[in-house]
Amino acid sequence: MRVIFDLDYTLLDTARFKEALAGAFAACGVDRGIFDDCYRQAIAEERGGYDYDPDRHIACAAPALTCPTGRLRSLIDGVVDRTGDFLFPETRPALGRLRTAGAALILLTFGQEAWQRRKIEAAGLTGLFDEIHTVSRSKAEFMGHLDRTGGPTHVINDNPDEISEMRRIAPWVSYILVQGPRPVPAELSVPVVGSVGAAVDLVLTPPTG
Repeated sequence: MRVIFDLDYTLLDTARFKEALAGAFAACGVDRGIFDDCYRQAIAEERGGYDYDPDRHIACAAPALTCPTGRLRSLIDGVVDRTGDFLFPETRPALGRLRTAGAALILLTFGQEAWQRRKIEAAGLTGLFDEIHTVSRSKAEFMGHLDRTGGPTHVINDNPDEISEMRRIAPWVSYILVQGPRPVPAELSVPVVGSVGAAVDLVLTPPTG
C-alpha cells in the first residue's frame, strides 16, 4: 500500500504558518494589505508555476519597512525554523499509524522546491517519508509516471482542483479530500473528511459490503 500526501493545508496548518509570516513582516512595519499584495507578487504565477520567493517578497515590501531587510529575513527564517509548530496535531500520529500498517509514504508538494524543502526539513518530516517530491507546475505529471504495480494507492490532499487533475491522469488511484480553504465542487465525488486523521481512518478501514 502507498499513501501520497499533500503538505500545505493537509499536513501543515498553512493558514497559521502564513499568519506567522505576516507577523514577521508586521514587526518591520508592513501592514497586512501590503503583505498580501506582495505575497501574490512573490508567488509569481505569471511565470508559469508556483514560485514563492521570500527575497522577492521582502523586495516588494521594502518601501514600507521600518527595519533593515536583513532583520526581516532573519524573522522569516525564524518562522520557517518553527514549521513543526504548525503541523496539524493529528499529522504525526496519522503518519505513524500508516507506518505501523506497513504503508509506503510519499510526500508530493506543490511549490518552489527550496522553500518547500526548508519547510519539510524544519517540520521534521523528512525521515517520515519514503519519497519526497516537489513540483512547481502540476502534480499530474508525477501521477502519470506512478508505477501501478506498487499495490493499492491512496492520495490525501486538500485541493479539489489538484485531485481532479490527478484523477484524470490516474483514475485507478483512491482519492480522499481533507477539507481545506477551497470549496469542494459537488461533482468531485470523492470522500471528504475534516482532518488527516479521519483520512487515514478511511485508508485503514477495510471495505465492507
